[in-house]
Amino acid sequence: MVSILVNGSPTKEFQFLRGLKQGDPLAPYLFIIIMESLHLSFSSVIEAGIFTGIKIDSSTTLSHLFYADDAVFFGEWSRGNLTGIMHTLRCFSLLSGLSINLKKSQLLGVGIPDSLVLEAATMIGCSVLHTPFKYLGIMVGENMSSIRAWDETVNKLKSRLSSWKLKTFSIGGRLTLLKSVLGST
Repeated sequence: MVSILVNGSPTKEFQFLRGLKQGDPLAPYLFIIIMESLHLSFSSVIEAGIFTGIKIDSSTTLSHLFYADDAVFFGEWSRGNLTGIMHTLRCFSLLSGLSINLKKSQLLGVGIPDSLVLEAATMIGCSVLHTPFKYLGIMVGENMSSIRAWDETVNKLKSRLSSWKLKTFSIGGRLTLLKSVLGST
């Protein structure tokens, strides 16, 4: 039996018989609601001191980011943090029916000996991520301030622009195209 909130008030309980069909326009919204529950669960774990994120400055701590069906967790390197993530994801899986595909998951240790990262990845059941790597189409890693690190992005931009007949675009049209291409890489 399930109940939903309508304008902040729960409805009468009803039986949930089946899920949505693939391609249903409601599916992305349902997924967002479910991912919000993972966000809230993870925030509670942080508040309880079970997981410690990375301090950016005196008032900002980074612990997790979600984009579409992608999740990234940031934290201090400790067995407690790894256990906290795994317990939170296991609870999320039991409650939502969704599970994290650990075969597609990767673990990155910054400034951590490779042997410890490999040991932790084996414990979790995922692979080790090495730098530089691509995340949401952007290279992330060492020496990202060097010009060579951006060669691939610049070449991709040039190839997309060359396929268009730029002389037919106004300056405004060229700027719009440029912003669109840069925003999608």
